[in-house]
Amino acid sequence: MASLQERRLASGELRWDVVYWYTDPATGKRKQKRERFADEKQALWRKLEVERESERGLLVVPTGETVEERLARFLASLRLANIAANTYKIREMAARRYIVPYLGKQKFATLAPSQIIAWLDLLRKRGLATNTQVTAWSTLSAVYRQAYEMGEIDHTPLDRVPRSLRPKSTHRAERPLPRPV
Repeated sequence: MASLQERRLASGELRWDVVYWYTDPATGKRKQKRERFADEKQALWRKLEVERESERGLLVVPTGETVEERLARFLASLRLANIAANTYKIREMAARRYIVPYLGKQKFATLAPSQIIAWLDLLRKRGLATNTQVTAWSTLSAVYRQAYEMGEIDHTPLDRVPRSLRPKSTHRAERPLPRPV
């Protein structure tokens, strides 16, 4: 069972801690984990997520890796994969300009769908072209997909963002006109 604790920092700001127990797979010992959030809704969402995953036996205790650090690992793996130079350049630009400034300091394993939705709203409010939003989304999605496929996380938070809120490409293949008979 997880608990939600309200804390007032020395600066006077409020923070919310989600506190729960887990078994360390390396030592087999029970340990306490505390995750701090600036937003009460995000903390409550994480508390509910921890409880749900604990009941199912799927709790993954987050590491300290940030989104920015994970993006750097992802981009390094792209270089090794011999992808086209332009593809790498587009992914790197999306990470540098549109992901890291907004989500870079967040913990990779605890990024919540609500944070992603807020990030997408910020991109829209900045007036970015839809295809630029799609590029940023697909880059972040690829990072999480890679971590999921490697077994480092049990789900991607992007999968929990409603489809209606995800950016959609404006480039659609045109259907050929039917031939007259």
